[in-house]
Amino acid sequence: MSNFGTRLKEARKKTGITQKDLSSKLGIAQSTVANYENNTRFPGETILREISEYLNTSIDYLMGVEETSYSQETEGLELTDRVLENFIANLIQGKGEEAKKIAKAIHSGGMKLTQIITDLFIPTLYRLGQMWERDEITVAQEHYSTGIISSLTEFLSEVEPTTNTKRHVALFMTPGDEEHTLSLRFVSQFFRAAGWRIIFIGRSIPLWDLKQVIKQGEVDLVVLSVFSTGSLNSAEYLVQALRNEGGKQSPKILMGGRGIDTRELAEKAGADIYLDNLEDLAEKIMEIEEMIK
Repeated sequence: MSNFGTRLKEARKKTGITQKDLSSKLGIAQSTVANYENNTRFPGETILREISEYLNTSIDYLMGVEETSYSQETEGLELTDRVLENFIANLIQGKGEEAKKIAKAIHSGGMKLTQIITDLFIPTLYRLGQMWERDEITVAQEHYSTGIISSLTEFLSEVEPTTNTKRHVALFMTPGDEEHTLSLRFVSQFFRAAGWRIIFIGRSIPLWDLKQVIKQGEVDLVVLSVFSTGSLNSAEYLVQALRNEGGKQSPKILMGGRGIDTRELAEKAGADIYLDNLEDLAEKIMEIEEMIK
């Protein structure tokens, strides 16, 4: 029992939770949590179980029965609010490997990458964006977290089995000088899950090279992610160049992204299909498949 306070404090700090946060969650005074950590008080069975669940650790570890806390590598980890908070906390604290363990454990438990994207990665990025706007995290922390999520997406895509059940091919890239490719990578995974063959270019390449890739890869669809409004002109130029080159045989164009927030802007830039959110993507893919039959 003498180790309980130390282990509780370590588990709390590991998840980035304050004494005030924990006391609020448990419905007890902050001073009570402090007493737990000082080993001057000990929680009852109900509170002990709630602490274990909220901090994502085992009662045995808190009690000193086992020497390691809850293993994030355990298969079958479910995505709960506590797991989401732990994932975010690890990213903010620079514990990329710990964050990776969480996502990999969720994936090994049976959750598909597309669902991990919508239920873990996107909520995390949204939260990090809010924290950055409130100066609660630095630009470096935000960039580090984005990099970890990007590498996780690539890794899980490689280990998740899939078959190209369709002959459709989609190419993914950003126009102009766009550097933000993470949302584009997210979108590509939905096409991959739908049985498409994926050609992920990412940042823009010279037009001649792009035309060669499209021709040799027999690309049916080009997906352009426009993150900033300044890239709209580049997107429009790129689409026009592809149309002039391929005529009726040129691939369909799908556009989306923060910098192109209306269908009218997408159509003006030459897009055949406009995507405003991932929730509609599965249905959009079916529509696209009808268009290119």
